[in-house]
This record gives sequence, C-alpha cells and structure tokens, in this order.
Amino acid sequence: MNKYLLLSAIAILFITCKKGHQITPKTTSPVVTGTWTLYSWNESVIGPLNVNSDEYPCISNNVTIFNQDSTVTGSYIGKDSCYVTPLHGFVNGATTIGIPGQQAISGAWHQNGNVVYFASGYSIISNINGKLLLTRKDSIFYGGKWGMITTVNIKQ
Repeated sequence: MNKYLLLSAIAILFITCKKGHQITPKTTSPVVTGTWTLYSWNESVIGPLNVNSDEYPCISNNVTIFNQDSTVTGSYIGKDSCYVTPLHGFVNGATTIGIPGQQAISGAWHQNGNVVYFASGYSIISNINGKLLLTRKDSIFYGGKWGMITTVNIKQ
C-alpha cells in the first residue's frame, strides 16, 4: 500500500509541478534615438536617380533626429543647395536633395524591433559592418506614373 501511495504522490508531483521555464535569449534591437544623415537616394520616377554621399557629400546635410521623447525632426543643414544633376537652379531637369532654409519636418516615431514607424511609413534598421543603417522605401506618383524612392540613412 505504501508503495502505491508513494508512486501516486510522485505522479501527482509531476502532474502539478510547473514545467521549467525555458530561458529565451533576450534580443535587443538597435535603438533609433540619435542623429542620422542621408547616405543614398535611389528613385525610379523623376530620374531615374541613384546617388550617394560619397559622390555628392552635400547629401549628408539631410539630417534626421530621433529624440527620446518619441519626436522626430528632419531638416537640411547645408549652406548651399545640394544639386545632384548637371543642371542647377530652377530649370527643367535640375534635381536637388536639400535646399537651405527649407522648413524642417517634424512628427512622432516609435520602434518595434528593427522597424521604425514615422511620417506615415516605416524604415528598417540594419547593422552592416558595424554601421547602423535606416532604409526606407516609399511609393510615389509623379508625372502620371508610380515609382519607388529608396533612402538609406547612417546613424552618427
């Protein structure tokens, strides 16, 4: 009888004990807060245009700041217009990616893992060769056709 009582007690113990909690490794995503500068601009509608700050250093004067209070501002801090085509000024075919005195853009942001939501869209954070990159793809309608703009920002 004691043998059955002991086996019953052990069986009840196994049934009622909580299973051991599995330890899930904590994954951390890169934090978006801080200053980001534009590295590249690739669009297929107006141009096509595929430029980066290695070719046109003025592109990096486009700065986006993600604040800890969940606000974001974007502005062009250059002293001269950032022309990325041979034509300059207000002529057909001239393309600028930043004009001094442009009004700053502001809004709110939030992050979920490696996805950052702001300005009615989202961007993906990645870490490539120790650099944090923020990549955004937007659809645009221009000149009667749809196209895509892809921008890449680098965290400073």
